[in-house]
Amino acid sequence: MTSLRTSITAFFAVGALVLSACATASRAAPDQQAEVERDLIKDGGTMIATMRVYPVQFNGLHIDATMLPDTLGATLPSLVRVDRDGVVVPNKDYLESLRLVSADPQVVAYRLNPKARWSDGTPITWADLASQWRATNLTNPEYKLIAARGYEHIAGVERGADEFEAIVRFTDRFAEWKHLFTELYPRALTAAPKVFNSAWTSAPLLSAGPFKVDHLDKVAKTITLVRDATWWGEHPKLDRIILRAVPPGAEPEALGNAEIDEALIESRDELGRVEGMPGVTVRPIGSMEGFALAVFNGAPGSIAADRELRAAVARGIDRAMITKAMLAGTAAVGRQADNHIFSVTSRHYRDHSGLLPFDPADATRRLDALGWRLDGDIRRKDGRPLRLRTVLSADHPERLDTAKMIQQQLGAIGVGIDLEQVPYPAFFPQYINVGNFDLALFARGGEDARPISSAAPYYTRGSTTQLNVGRNGNERIDRLFERASRELDDDKRMALGNEIDAAIWEEAFCLPLYTSTGHYAVRAGLVNTDVTQSFQPADYTRVGFLK
Repeated sequence: MTSLRTSITAFFAVGALVLSACATASRAAPDQQAEVERDLIKDGGTMIATMRVYPVQFNGLHIDATMLPDTLGATLPSLVRVDRDGVVVPNKDYLESLRLVSADPQVVAYRLNPKARWSDGTPITWADLASQWRATNLTNPEYKLIAARGYEHIAGVERGADEFEAIVRFTDRFAEWKHLFTELYPRALTAAPKVFNSAWTSAPLLSAGPFKVDHLDKVAKTITLVRDATWWGEHPKLDRIILRAVPPGAEPEALGNAEIDEALIESRDELGRVEGMPGVTVRPIGSMEGFALAVFNGAPGSIAADRELRAAVARGIDRAMITKAMLAGTAAVGRQADNHIFSVTSRHYRDHSGLLPFDPADATRRLDALGWRLDGDIRRKDGRPLRLRTVLSADHPERLDTAKMIQQQLGAIGVGIDLEQVPYPAFFPQYINVGNFDLALFARGGEDARPISSAAPYYTRGSTTQLNVGRNGNERIDRLFERASRELDDDKRMALGNEIDAAIWEEAFCLPLYTSTGHYAVRAGLVNTDVTQSFQPADYTRVGFLK
């Protein structure tokens, strides 16, 4: 189960590291990040993983599933995997083959593993793919989608030679077609909007993985997974996985108290608390970098709906100073983020931030020209004060530090920032997802394996594009994304990705701030849990503790 939903909630999905059984906390060396063979892992044991909050929605395709832990991927199909070289390969537990039958018109054949079954005994067939496509192709707004992610490019899904072959026909060329159906849900969930939106709010009703949900405890905020005896694949090493809700910032203490076995470390303060911790290994997050964002609400009626106003205000924010302050004292893994499409480590990364530079003098001139005149300490226009209600999660101390710097910088040019810290469980469903802000601070992940389709939901327009929480954008950005999605030549597609990035800067859509400072801290001896290379869950049949 991939991480579109989690890419908006934190820098990366909940996960852990491959490490050695060292006695005290240390930085993992490269050889400690390699996969460990199964015969070196003991049978049995319980891994206690973290989640930020107890889920309010277990349907990962639903907009309210932004806080669903990726560890639940151990219970559901992922038809493909991305190897360490970035190559998409079939996940043989569910998919025997994936092949391009025809390039023009584009037709793809999926040969499903006939052994694969849902937990009610129903085989996984072409009908599951067809039903998911119908639910996610943007034709029915009653489905409350987190994003379409390319399904809108499919013209139809048909039965092939038998029920275990799906023939997918496209309306046009779609370059990142190999990543479709990365996460698959049963047709019992996707067949009707009412079921899709509400049937899995309390619990996932079906599974098809090496583990199944054994117990849900909303009071204790835990989810217990156990081996599924009907699993047809390789025997899982662990007996069970317990997911425990741990608020951001509390992971180091929970790890030190043996309440959890892994922790996402997001701040320099947390890093200092885990380094030197007995029996724990720490290393930076891998190649997939996320970045902090300051997002303007450009929806009609919002004070930031005017692009020229956003462009003026953005010129009053010193991103370089914020980056330097926020990364001081870290292990130098974070950097200033200057591209919305590609991670800093991507060879396609280009810096287009000069299109929206820090220039408070120019910001002042632009605000004056727009009629926002200084009146005391604050600017006003037609009696309306220029104040931006800035929403951030109360559980992320670093967000507050960032917000205070922005408040001081914009205050110098007469723009007021009213800070509103809200509880993390309410942050996305009650504020961000519904546009209840003028300016918001959060983070999104990168995904270089499919940069166009993963970024499109954040920056294109439309009522069903739920991840564009600021409702910004323009026709040019939409057209460029459409062109890039159809471009089969990789170099040309990546060049279009950089055109898109430049257009986003010009739209004053949002401001990327700094890349992830994150590390993972993991109990010594826990191996094969690395999700950072391909931004997808681990193979949970291979996760376990060293002998």
